[in-house]
Amino acid sequence: TGELHGFGYMTGYAGSPTMTYHVLDKTGALIRSDEFAAPYPAMVHDFVITQDYVLFPIFPLTFDMARAAKIGSPYAFDAAQSTQIGVLKRGAPVADIRWIEGPLCFVFHYLNAWNDRDQITVDTIEFAVAPNFPLADGTLPSYADAQGKLVRWHINLKNGVVRQEPVLDVASEFPRMDERHAGNRHRHGYIAAASTRQRGDKGLFHEITHIDLDSGSTRTWDAGVGNGVSEPVFVPARGGAAEGVGWLLATVYKHDAKSSDLVVLNAEAVNDGPVATIRLDHRIPFGFHGSWRPN
Repeated sequence: TGELHGFGYMTGYAGSPTMTYHVLDKTGALIRSDEFAAPYPAMVHDFVITQDYVLFPIFPLTFDMARAAKIGSPYAFDAAQSTQIGVLKRGAPVADIRWIEGPLCFVFHYLNAWNDRDQITVDTIEFAVAPNFPLADGTLPSYADAQGKLVRWHINLKNGVVRQEPVLDVASEFPRMDERHAGNRHRHGYIAAASTRQRGDKGLFHEITHIDLDSGSTRTWDAGVGNGVSEPVFVPARGGAAEGVGWLLATVYKHDAKSSDLVVLNAEAVNDGPVATIRLDHRIPFGFHGSWRPN
């Protein structure tokens, strides 16, 4: 469709449950902008669409200004609340959003989602709690709970049940895919991973992993423990290339040299290592996301 979908949270005021949903058409014109109420005020970092649905997962990383005076942060992961997933048929009014209880966890980023009639599949990086944020009592999450793992959700719209299926038991984040297949069934995913996770590594990911979600097989390139890889960005080899045929772009922060490289990996043979390395003359501050736009 060429559409761009977006959302906002706490759009009324800080601590408001108000959210907004926006759609731009392929010309960049705003064709809808609607306001609705989430079940409770929370940080909502990401959302996901399928061919037929828009999903607004709300996790209990709640906001309360009164809490800030007690524990030093208005945000906290409150396990007394439940995860709620708002499901909206694409094109339907926001008054039709159906709220389904989801797994008690936290998610920053989704890989992709698709639906087969009334079955929705979501691939996501799931945390037991919200990392880098306190719990409701002011304590910090355990080290183990602060590690994200790739999980597949199976959402049954008939009975409102969400089933979790572990996919990859490796500390992971920043999932990406061949975005030509966004909202449709996909086979290939790419993540920043850390099979060797050390308490002193400041949460850096030292590996880029390709996972074949049909076979479950993985291929990994290791940039070296202590170094930090960015989100792997997929670039199709050509316009009509099959899914997964192309390149991955990522920056690599080299801890010892205090410098950064841009690496190019063959998306079909990630484990072979970079086919090209661009050595940058300055350090790239470690960030979160990147994108590729052809000329």
